[in-house]
Amino acid sequence: MQYLRLLILNFLLLSSFSLSAIEAINYDKLPFTPALKKKLFKNHTILNSDVDTLKDSKQEFHFKMAALHPKSCQIALRKLSRYETFHQYIDFIENSSYDEKNKKVYFRLTSVLLPFNMVLQFKFDRISTPGLYPFEFNHGFLKGLQGNVHISQKKNRCLFYVKADWKGPDSHIPDLVFEFFTKALSKILVEKMFSISRF
Repeated sequence: MQYLRLLILNFLLLSSFSLSAIEAINYDKLPFTPALKKKLFKNHTILNSDVDTLKDSKQEFHFKMAALHPKSCQIALRKLSRYETFHQYIDFIENSSYDEKNKKVYFRLTSVLLPFNMVLQFKFDRISTPGLYPFEFNHGFLKGLQGNVHISQKKNRCLFYVKADWKGPDSHIPDLVFEFFTKALSKILVEKMFSISRF
């Protein structure tokens, strides 16, 4: 009887943990100050990019981004889920494609803001509704980076929160340069994609 009780208790704890683990972070739980969060309603994009070169010839990268789309998720996601078309709208994305069967995104980036041309390839579900969408870079620059895209509704607007972390071999890109181009390109991407997905 004692064993059965422990088994039921463990099941309930694991179920509770699993449900909280797959739940997307909403506006109230964003890890930013209240003053900063209020700026989202004025179309301000919150961007944090921290890069540190470590002593063991490695580099560490931590990224956070939050932005509030002017429209609902139903409207916003119509175009934002079409990854294969991104090269039509974003200047620094030279090529974009999506393997529907294997759920793999491919971007080739080229820009004067980048230290070199980059290829980003990662597994990512096609975003269709609010929720939590994990991703991992499995090829090219920042291989091994892991993150999540959190999408939720806030006052008839669609909230996007992205968190990503990486640790790997030193990229030989200075920390400040690394931080600059990740923030600059992310800002351009958000502004452009929000602009073309209003209708």
